[in-house]
Amino acid sequence: MPRSCALPVSSLHRLPSRFSLGPLPVLLLLSLCGCEGALVPPTGPHDIEGPTQTPPAIDSCRQPTALIYEGLRPGCVGCHGGTDSRPFFENLESFERLIAYSGAGATPDDTVYVRAGHPEESELLKLLRGESETATQMPPGSTPYSALVQGGDAPGAPSMTELTRWIEELEVCDLPAPPAQRITRRLSASMIRTELMRQLGLSDSETASTGRVLGSPDDSPQRVVSNDRVEAHQVWEALGGEHALDGRRASGEPSHLMAQAFFPLAQAWCSLSVRTKDTLFPHADVHTGSGDDPVAVKANIEFLFLHMLGEQASPADITALYERVFIPTEDEHDTQTAWTAVCSTLVRDPLWMTY
Repeated sequence: MPRSCALPVSSLHRLPSRFSLGPLPVLLLLSLCGCEGALVPPTGPHDIEGPTQTPPAIDSCRQPTALIYEGLRPGCVGCHGGTDSRPFFENLESFERLIAYSGAGATPDDTVYVRAGHPEESELLKLLRGESETATQMPPGSTPYSALVQGGDAPGAPSMTELTRWIEELEVCDLPAPPAQRITRRLSASMIRTELMRQLGLSDSETASTGRVLGSPDDSPQRVVSNDRVEAHQVWEALGGEHALDGRRASGEPSHLMAQAFFPLAQAWCSLSVRTKDTLFPHADVHTGSGDDPVAVKANIEFLFLHMLGEQASPADITALYERVFIPTEDEHDTQTAWTAVCSTLVRDPLWMTY
């Protein structure tokens, strides 16, 4: 299977220092509930009889979700609190934004853990029953949540009937405005894969065609073709990806191994998107060069900055990418390679890994 050609070292030396890899904060990310294959009975401040107590100071719209949150939290917070995992259970608001209201305004690429009024379309219930087609059951191990609750091994946790009724009757409530400060964490392997594919408009089969593959050992067999599975798992591990069946937690530690695995993959995927998609070209196209329409080129660079980094580019940012990345690569190679260089430069930005 052919691999995308790497950009020459000479062009990489000219990249502006703003777009080089810097120190990255830590993010440990697993799937949804529990990381040791069993639910932890409620203890301490979260010790409750079941989803029958109404937390104080919660408006009436949010109360049903608050009860479900309090019932699930003791068994899930160990892996999904606010310090060492994806913070589904950091607090009630986090649970609402990331789980309960994940179906509100979701795009086709988003994971919809709960779709209000439609329990049959809610990934949360599939995970808890061990019926998900895209991820491991919750908690990982031999016994899913539904069986643990039915067998009385999860005291205080809501039953599947209660969870189903909650989703059927769920209202999407108004929440407090999120805090102004930014919480910076390094993206996990699963978020790297999801975000890069979404931004570049690529599917699993398309990324496999580049010869640079990324896949979790916990994925369904259909997600990564058999010939590439070993390499896909090696890249996943190099990026700190979790492996629930082996009990390996996700790692957000930056390392040379992570960079060596990620940068060629990102460049290959950028190259494919530039060649075959129009996702990255609202103001230009793959053949638009500096000699054709420099205004369109700069407008497209401004779009790519916002699209991939989530922030508005300053004039200095646009100038740096245009004069120090696009034009030199275009002069040395061609316009297509220049657009690939801009894309892969943005992916190498620390902001891409942390926004």
